[in-house]
Amino acid sequence: MNLETVWQRIGDWNPQILRELRGKLKLRNVAIALIAAALIQILIVGAFSLGLPDPDLASAGKLYSQFCFGTKEYSYQSVFLCSLPLEINWQLWWAAQFRLLSWTLPILPVAVGGGMLALDLAQEASRGTFNFVRLSPQAASSILLGKLWGVPCLVYLATLAVLPLHLVAAIGAGVDPLFLLSYYLLNLLGAYLFGSVAMLVGLVAINSGSKFNNPLNVGMGLGFVFSGLYQVYLFLNSISTWAPFGQLLYGGDRPNLVLEWFNLAIASNFWLGNGFAITSVLVVSQGIWYALERRYYTPTRPLIAKRQAYICLAFLQIFMVGFLVNRTLGDYLEAEHLRWAGLAVLNGINYWCFLSLITILTPTRQATLDWLRYRHLQSRRSLWQDLVWHEQSPAVVAIALCSLIAALVITPWAVGAVDFGSGLAMISLIIAQGVGFVILALIYQILAFWAKTKPQRALAIALLIGTLIVPPLLMVFLPLPKFLWVMIGYPAFAYSPQLSWHLAIGGLAQGLILATGGLALTRQLQRAARSEFELLSDATRTATPQISTHTYT
Repeated sequence: MNLETVWQRIGDWNPQILRELRGKLKLRNVAIALIAAALIQILIVGAFSLGLPDPDLASAGKLYSQFCFGTKEYSYQSVFLCSLPLEINWQLWWAAQFRLLSWTLPILPVAVGGGMLALDLAQEASRGTFNFVRLSPQAASSILLGKLWGVPCLVYLATLAVLPLHLVAAIGAGVDPLFLLSYYLLNLLGAYLFGSVAMLVGLVAINSGSKFNNPLNVGMGLGFVFSGLYQVYLFLNSISTWAPFGQLLYGGDRPNLVLEWFNLAIASNFWLGNGFAITSVLVVSQGIWYALERRYYTPTRPLIAKRQAYICLAFLQIFMVGFLVNRTLGDYLEAEHLRWAGLAVLNGINYWCFLSLITILTPTRQATLDWLRYRHLQSRRSLWQDLVWHEQSPAVVAIALCSLIAALVITPWAVGAVDFGSGLAMISLIIAQGVGFVILALIYQILAFWAKTKPQRALAIALLIGTLIVPPLLMVFLPLPKFLWVMIGYPAFAYSPQLSWHLAIGGLAQGLILATGGLALTRQLQRAARSEFELLSDATRTATPQISTHTYT
């Protein structure tokens, strides 16, 4: 089978990946990738070889190396003492290389590959060629998969070229083949997940209408972020899926944390942990691809619809609460302290989750005007149905429903195994934070409807972020009353013996803000609706033919 036949078969399977591979797999590029991979392996083996003891120096005194048998306590530290004849622990030597490669090798395809995907889309946007790609008869999944596997193909090639050293180190360290299989599978899924996120970021940037003066900054910035996030992904797997093999990944020190999910021992059962991790990554990836296809076909649509937002939020809340229903954590903390700490963690995660939902679900001014026009032309559905389900309607009611969903999931866990007073305080905190999210959605909806230009929309997002960041900073550095924590949407920080008083005053302030903002938004929309109705009436009168009443004689 010659090379042209291989290219033809690849093109028949996915024309987009053929386009990317033909553009990237030039002889010079392939040679550079392979030489870089060879240099990486030489540097790693050479660096660890320098750590081996030198027999020629034995006559000068004692030799110390971490790769020798025998230890001696010295200055409260464990020092490896070598003596003649030298006994080198080759298994430990290979294990150290395996550990280094296990933590750093996946960063290459994820960080560099993700940056290349974002860079490629940014360049297509700057050249104006991505719209021509959209016009091709290929399905969105085919084009996006072609970019996912084709754009970073040189990075994948370099990673595969370094992989033999990782396998040799694993054999020398006596690594369990089951762990290797799990490690490679989850890293492959991780690369798929992060690559999908990189393309989604690229599509959002393309469709935002901004000009990419330097697309390289887009790729470099995303690659830098991914390099840190993927370390978190590996760490979470190391304390859950790969917990039985912690010695391989951490050496003598490893986190003394055993994760459970709704009391399922995912950290101690290898098969259960792998099934949980694989299912979680696939579910999240499916959600990312749903958003990818929506944004690919219709650039002006939100990433997710309101219906999917409710499902995603419920999934996230159940996922997070499952880790807090943990019998092993109960061995370290009392039930009430565990729930207060867990509630603070959930509040922190939910802030960023709801901030994302608010910016995604809130329609632009033009979309809201289109919805108002639709309301006048068609009234088959009630106003509440539109506010709950319609994508172009204001997102305040949708955020309120999301807050209710979060409260329904969190409350049964929060009030369990605590006394009545603490349970009532926790319920009040959950409600206060939910109202805080609705206030943020209300403020941002008013700003988004006010914003008529792109700079004004950017200012609206900046003001929303400032609303989240500036008030807490003022509360930290200024001696202000604690009930303000409740009013600005951070009720967990108002914890004190006078918590009920703070909740009452803060809740009253939240109610006033909500009523004032709701009235302002209602009047804003009513004025816009009247304007739309007048424009439609004028257009109708202009389009209606005038019947002459002149009588000819």
